[in-house]
Amino acid sequence: VAEALLEAANTRDWHILRAAVMSNHVHVVIADCPEDGSAVRRMLKGVTQAALSRANGGPTKWWTKGGSDR
Repeated sequence: VAEALLEAANTRDWHILRAAVMSNHVHVVIADCPEDGSAVRRMLKGVTQAALSRANGGPTKWWTKGGSDR
């Protein structure tokens, strides 16, 4: 998850200021990203979802719907 977050941010010229990846959730403080926090959250969830599924050998639902984008 951490590697996928870094790759996604780097390809978009966003800057991860802090991140915490835990067994059941993730916190990310990101700068220089679009003002649309929900779109940024959906993108980060999407790339990490894909990375986790690849590592697991097949599609799996990893994240719940929604989340905070403050």
